[in-house]
Amino acid sequence: MDKTSRYQWFNQARFGLFIHWGLYSLLGRGEWVRYHEAIPAADYHALADRFNPQSFRPREWARLARQAGMKYMVLTAKHHDGFCLFDSQETEFTSVKTRAGRDFIAEYAEACRAEGLGLGLYFSVKDWDQPAYFRGPEQDPDGWQALVALFHAQTLELMRHYGPIDILFFDCADDANFRGGWGDQTADIWQSQALFKQIRALQPDILINDRAGLPGDYGTAEQTILNATGHNDRLYESCVTLNNSWGYTPLDQAWKTTETIISQLTACAARGCNYLLNVGPDPDGVIPCTAVSRLQETGEWLKVRSYLWYRPAAA
Repeated sequence: MDKTSRYQWFNQARFGLFIHWGLYSLLGRGEWVRYHEAIPAADYHALADRFNPQSFRPREWARLARQAGMKYMVLTAKHHDGFCLFDSQETEFTSVKTRAGRDFIAEYAEACRAEGLGLGLYFSVKDWDQPAYFRGPEQDPDGWQALVALFHAQTLELMRHYGPIDILFFDCADDANFRGGWGDQTADIWQSQALFKQIRALQPDILINDRAGLPGDYGTAEQTILNATGHNDRLYESCVTLNNSWGYTPLDQAWKTTETIISQLTACAARGCNYLLNVGPDPDGVIPCTAVSRLQETGEWLKVRSYLWYRPAAA
């Protein structure tokens, strides 16, 4: 597939499902709970002994996405907490090597393909499970090099072992949350140039976002709908939560109305931008019922009005 074809499918997709799900879902206080509550490593790792979702059925997720009119999904293969939903040989902190004993990314990939959806994987560049991350490259250069090597190795595991991947969604390479960010040095800090070359050799048709210090194939805006100007020279995507949380947070009942979802979707489409709407399944892998109903209602609206919201982005 040439570059024009790769860009064309994404440009025409317009609507995708973002899924934040992992070990943090057990606590029900969002995906940042390990960091915000300063949970010791031993205590956080112990959660893996409880993480054994019996209702994880990604085919149902994919069918729901199709009902909603979505064309692709993006799942958190590894978030900032370091827990892998895939079979990584670089760590024991995975769903395969702990109680669940399952490769959730393999099951998810199969579901996406079975339902004809674009397959996207989220991967956090930073990793709170590595002490060197908090010390940084200045204080712990050897540990930092090991962290960078881990980032590369696990990314390439995902590229090698799960068939063709359509989207790779990196996150938090700039380290802006507590360090202030590295700006133009971000790609060098993480050696992203070399990694991108390896990714493209393994997955020549993949689209990569702009959160590893390099521009990538498309831009990613978070919790905002892009304005009408300044973004027509490349592909863009707005990723937005359905309530106020990314990961499962049952106390958060601030669900967007169906009308708001449709308004945001059409606003994105009018600007030639994709809309990636997030849900946070519960620890057992079940998407909250309110989220399900909102997606189904959106899909019903799109069945008869989809011709209104597609506008191609500039070439």
